[in-house]
This record gives sequence, structure tokens and C-alpha cells, in this order.
Amino acid sequence: MFIKRLFLGSYRRLRKYTFIKINIFFSLIIFLLREFFLGFENANNYLRQVSQPCIIPILKLRGAKIGKKCNIQSGITFHNCKNYSNLIVGENCHIGKNCFFDLRDEIIISSNVVIAMNNTFITHLDMNNSNLREIYPATQDKIEVHNDVYIGTNCTILKGVIIHSQTIIGANSLVNKNTESKHIYAGTPATKVKEIDGV
Repeated sequence: MFIKRLFLGSYRRLRKYTFIKINIFFSLIIFLLREFFLGFENANNYLRQVSQPCIIPILKLRGAKIGKKCNIQSGITFHNCKNYSNLIVGENCHIGKNCFFDLRDEIIISSNVVIAMNNTFITHLDMNNSNLREIYPATQDKIEVHNDVYIGTNCTILKGVIIHSQTIIGANSLVNKNTESKHIYAGTPATKVKEIDGV
């Protein structure tokens, strides 16, 4: 009985692992075919539809640098890019569902970072056809998220921001300035709420 259960358990794990590998393989093929025949923008839109295990292999295929033990959930959107080379992620990071990354400039996420669902990272400002462009010309700058940061749901991180290590960003916050390490920030715009003790 024990041997039978052990065998069945091993078989199920092998079947699941094999299915994931096949799924990744075909998702990569579909991405490459769409890119070749329809262009990168079309392939990039397809990325929002693929299952979670397929996301990181596709991102790495087109230039992203992503460390070990990372988890990127489905529904992710990338904007203003011809590849994913401006995305750099360290190790042991989690990026929740439906996050939006503007890759006009670099987005650098260090290690042990948790980004909850529905977060937005904007690396550029462009008034485009508005007459305001004479006053506010187009600009861009990278975003850096250092080690051991938690970003709550529905936050917006603007260009040029550095979120220093061991920082918590409360839900629904707009971060438009650099943060200090070991503090909690919240609000629109985000302001310092309190120091984090014991870290």
C-alpha cells in the first residue's frame, strides 16, 4: 500500500512537472511566432494571457534579468518597450497580478521584494501633443527598489524614485520622492508615517 501511494505520488508530480515544461515550451513558440509575424507589440500583448510559469522564461528570452526564486503572477503589462532589457529583478521577489511596468527607462528591483497586485511603475513624462510640452518637456528616469521592500496594492511609483531598503509602502500610495530606509510611507503623495522598529 505504501509503495503504491509513493508510486502514484511520484507519477502525479512527474506528470505535473512535464505539463508545465510543455506549457512553457509552447508559450515560448507562440510568443516568438507572434513577434516574427505581427511584431513585438502583439507578442507583448500575448504575455498578459500566458499562465504564471511561462512569464519569467519569456521575459528572460527577450532581455530581462531575473534572479532565482522569483514569482511573477499573471496579467502583467509592459509598456514603451521593444524588449524587456530594462527590467532587472533580484532574487526571491514576488510581483502580484495585474502590475504595470513602463520600461521607457530601467526598473531595478533588488532582492527579497514583495510588490502586491495592481501596482504601476512610470519611468517617463511626456505631454505629447499638448501645448504643455513647451513648459514640461519629455523626461525619463529609472526607478530603483532596494532590498526587503514591501509595496502594498494599487500604488503608483513615479520616475526617478529610489525606494530604499526595508521600506513599507502602504496601499493606494503615490510615491514621487525617494524614501528613507526602515520607514513606512503612505498617502498621495506618500509621506513618512513611522519608523520601523526592530530591523
